Amino acid sequence: MSALKNFKEKVLLFFRNLKTKVWDFLKNLKNLRLVIKKEGNETIELSLSRNFIMKKLVFEYPPNPDILIVHFPIGISKSEVEDFYVPLRESSEAYLQKLGRRGRKIVEGLFNVKVITRVQINPYKVVLYKGKCFSWEELEVEIKKVIRSVL
Repeated sequence: MSALKNFKEKVLLFFRNLKTKVWDFLKNLKNLRLVIKKEGNETIELSLSRNFIMKKLVFEYPPNPDILIVHFPIGISKSEVEDFYVPLRESSEAYLQKLGRRGRKIVEGLFNVKVITRVQINPYKVVLYKGKCFSWEELEVEIKKVIRSVL
């Protein structure tokens, strides 16, 4: 592995693990672009963009009209698979902690969308279940708002 690629991985890891006021400031930016140049022709460009991530989300509507699957291009959960039902109970706390900060915020935020009855989460997707009287079209804006606030 070249020193430049190794450096790129370290920078990405740094940004992923940074939990300070600086990161809070950066994540509120629409885009962040960092260009690193090394002697010679090698250049690395790192871009962090919430808009890019939102564009890469895939909303899958399976044949069952009460289920929506949202696929993510980044890891959202540290746990393999967890299943939550509304209302969240005290016994859910240990499982929410297993998800990590991002996964927990997604689950709790999605349960604030009142008609979501069940959330199943794994590292790269969320499966949502809703009440039969509602359509995904009327809920999609709220669901995207929750996801955008976490990412």
